[in-house]
Amino acid sequence: MRVVVVGASSGLGRCIGVDQGQRGHKVALLARRQHRLVEAAEEAGPGTLAIACDVTDEESCQAAIEEAAAGLGGIDAIIYASGIGPLSRFETIGAATWRKAFDTNVIGAALITAAALSCREASGGVAATCPR
Repeated sequence: MRVVVVGASSGLGRCIGVDQGQRGHKVALLARRQHRLVEAAEEAGPGTLAIACDVTDEESCQAAIEEAAAGLGGIDAIIYASGIGPLSRFETIGAATWRKAFDTNVIGAALITAAALSCREASGGVAATCPR
């Protein structure tokens, strides 16, 4: 199994990514914090990829998915564990904070999915390989 875990530098994403690697799956860990990804990749096991990705940036998502597909030899599954939430009283949360959460939690998932689907289409509908 070739698995991409998004949001893998901490929390649940890191736990899932490390677990997948330790189970013997080929894994690409994606998140913004490269140094944390490297640590998680080392814990997950040999061959685990650590790829910097900002899920709020379309080009970053496309590049990260292409790198993951190339490094893993394709993509069979994507686990989206990237997410943020406002950590204050509801009535004090401003629009900018809500937009940042929406961009990460919703738009980010859509951008990652779109990038993976474009790789799948480019490879003739098989597991995403991004043969560009």
